[in-house]
Amino acid sequence: MFSLAVGILVVAGLSGFVATASAASTVSIAAAADSYVDSGAASANFGSSPQLRVDGSPVIQAYVRFDLRSLSGSVTNARLELYANSPSSVGYDVAGTDGTAWTEAAITSANAPGIAAPVGSAGPFAAATTTSVDVTSAVQAGSIVDLAIVARSATAISFGSRESVNPPRLVVTVGSVTIGAAADSYVDATIPTANFGTATQLRVDGAPVVTSYLRFDLSSMVGSVADAKLQIYANSASNAGYSVARTTGGGWTESGLTSANAPGIGAVVGISGPLDAGTTATIDVTSAVQTGTLVDFAFVARDGTAISLASRESVHPPTLLLTLTAGSTPPPATAIPSQTATPAQTATPAPTAPPTVNPTPTAAPTATPVSTPAPTAVPTATTTQPPTGSDPVLIGAGDICITSSIANAQATASILGANPNAVIFTAGDNSNETGTSANYSGCVAKTWGVYKSRIHPVPGNHDYMTAGAAPYYAFYGASAGAPGKGWYSYNLANNWHVISLNALCSEVGGCGVGSPQEVFLKADLAANSGKHIIAIWHIPSFSSGGAHGNNTAYRAWWDDLYAAHADLVLDGHDHNYERFALQSPSAVADPNGIREFVVGTGGAGQRAMGTIRANSQVRSSGTFGVLKLTLHAHSYDWQFIPVAGKTFTDSGTQATHS
Repeated sequence: MFSLAVGILVVAGLSGFVATASAASTVSIAAAADSYVDSGAASANFGSSPQLRVDGSPVIQAYVRFDLRSLSGSVTNARLELYANSPSSVGYDVAGTDGTAWTEAAITSANAPGIAAPVGSAGPFAAATTTSVDVTSAVQAGSIVDLAIVARSATAISFGSRESVNPPRLVVTVGSVTIGAAADSYVDATIPTANFGTATQLRVDGAPVVTSYLRFDLSSMVGSVADAKLQIYANSASNAGYSVARTTGGGWTESGLTSANAPGIGAVVGISGPLDAGTTATIDVTSAVQTGTLVDFAFVARDGTAISLASRESVHPPTLLLTLTAGSTPPPATAIPSQTATPAQTATPAPTAPPTVNPTPTAAPTATPVSTPAPTAVPTATTTQPPTGSDPVLIGAGDICITSSIANAQATASILGANPNAVIFTAGDNSNETGTSANYSGCVAKTWGVYKSRIHPVPGNHDYMTAGAAPYYAFYGASAGAPGKGWYSYNLANNWHVISLNALCSEVGGCGVGSPQEVFLKADLAANSGKHIIAIWHIPSFSSGGAHGNNTAYRAWWDDLYAAHADLVLDGHDHNYERFALQSPSAVADPNGIREFVVGTGGAGQRAMGTIRANSQVRSSGTFGVLKLTLHAHSYDWQFIPVAGKTFTDSGTQATHS
């Protein structure tokens, strides 16, 4: 095993890579592990830090690992890309290690691998830039690659770690890339509840109806697909072959798929043609494949003859052969200022002071119908974000993109662009249409999706109008949490902790006391006691919106948050803006309570207000915009920023509860 110490970027699910002598393809691979070690704190571990640090005095070195065991063939070029939080006038070296085993959670200065010969170096660079070092000589397909980043002077340098919004990348150029299946199974109409996820074959038949499903995870790949071919090994012969079709929904798992819950069959994208037993069919599926997504196929019979194909559990697993267009490269890292990791803070109590408020509500209601919500599910993820400037900034809204009125989402997205160091939240209904892949590629990707690397989303009912919100999870990847869950949390500087929840209760096993999500919430609050808490989900508990209004489904969440002295709840769903006073879960004004903002102003048509609810302080309908929160050590500032040409705004300051 050759090793190096440095940064990270995760390429999830890229199993079965094979390089062939074809047009060059560039793939961005994420790190499997990273950390740094400090000789001044020999037994300390920094594996969960959002930065990688290097220094010459005291000696601080960073280590990064890339898992290329599923990549085979000849690597023609490999570059390590690290985002610099701080500047350097001399740069740094990238070196190999002596091969000593290490793990992200346990590496310390006392047990770290030794440093081997340098394999590359970076010259001077400015803060908030991405550095690139040629490490081709140290990168070999089919292996684990460990790299070390080593200081060249006594000036400390900070880089983004894989826990940050600007993670390190290993950009590898190979020929055509072969991807192994991430999941596969078949379903049999005569046994509607049977699962065949562990079978060594995929079956297809017309009578009885037997259909196979196959998934490839391209969510961590970037670049344009020039050509995509399925390669499927046939165990049996067929004169008619089988059709390859899209599916009409995701949300299936290899261990849970049955005939009773299988996705529908969509458009046919390829046909195998006649099959001989013991041969591999190659099927062109270019029209159905794009990077950055999960790609699902269904194999459908063309006559009544049963066909047996090899599954991923067999010795001839299915593969997807991709050729990316020349020059496909990973997107540039988003600028995030430097951060120096410090030990976890102990919260210093601060009195809850009355807020300083500067509302200027001048909006006239404009009713624009939009469909009503329905529950959804989200994944679990925990990340730690660096601060933006001296204090972190959290900015966002919900109810964002409708293709026919995309200009509204473009206008709010321009506010995000004007705040390049802010962490972005969404409050659900990222696609305010039906949450299809086309909605995401045609609307979300062209507006807020431009800043996807900074976004921490939550789903809404419109995102779940496509089964399992599969395009939502495919678009945002790990940032959205685990499909089927969708809840996760992350830290911001100044002792702030943000919890993202999935308001679509029926999709995730409920939202009440003892539900999986409520259990997660309570445990997460306990683990982050003493921090300033912000919770974000789509459907508000309190709202004066005329379309939806109050909703009692999230009372258990409010009870847990109130008991933990949470500061803020951010929601969308009603297409307007509303700020509430500090209140208890039973809507009683309370100086120790939680302030809720409803920010359904991301771009979907605005609606009129309805019954004015208790403790509502400011309301506006008819102005698109975003909520900007500046998070200080013991207070926060809020500001509603309208799109260009609008005048409504609302701003103020509030002390935190701790």
